[in-house]
Amino acid sequence: MTFTDAHAGSRSSGEADHRIANHLALLSCYVRLKGKQLVRRTPPPGADDIAFFLKSVDVQITAVSELHRLLSSDAGGSPDDLGQRLKQVCRLLASGVTGEVVIAGSFDSDCTLAPHRILPTVQLVTEVITNALKHGCRPGTRGRIEVSCRRNADRGVAVEVRDNGPGLPAGQSDGTRRGFGSDLVKTLTGQIDGTIEYLSTDTGLTVRLWIPSHEGRRRLVSGHPVRWNG
Repeated sequence: MTFTDAHAGSRSSGEADHRIANHLALLSCYVRLKGKQLVRRTPPPGADDIAFFLKSVDVQITAVSELHRLLSSDAGGSPDDLGQRLKQVCRLLASGVTGEVVIAGSFDSDCTLAPHRILPTVQLVTEVITNALKHGCRPGTRGRIEVSCRRNADRGVAVEVRDNGPGLPAGQSDGTRRGFGSDLVKTLTGQIDGTIEYLSTDTGLTVRLWIPSHEGRRRLVSGHPVRWNG
């Protein structure tokens, strides 16, 4: 005789529906905040800005689709592989740029996050890479953007996006003039309890995102060169 817990199936379906609704709400929030960025632009956004906007939304829709596919499987409640998601982001963004820019990725296999933290992280890293595509390339020089993620010693996940552009303007250290001071970056960083920092030199800009484990979050102390706190 086989025993089937009908209530367990109902709970599982309900949890999946709830997560899907949350993902769609996050996608809606992302599009709304990106739209506000465009509206506030001075001078008004050009064709390249609109193209980047549409491409970033395309990446987010694909990410939501993949997460929903995961939720429909038995692994829907298990930690998801952030490295695989970021690899997909890099591939999609690279497909929309010319050969003047190379996007390279290095992703450790143990960069897993809880499902509810995956989408905001993907959205945030997409924003950083998109910003590097727009601002992190020198005229007449082939651009290179390197994206990586790794598990650090306290079980948190570190993501790094490095470009070979001109870096931040002189005297600026928080990325505001390159678009990182937006509500979108602050909102997404807060949603994952993360911290973000900007390391600028004359050979490029490195953006580092740290997503702590819950234990690591409790041990977080001051002294880190953090620009935005969640």
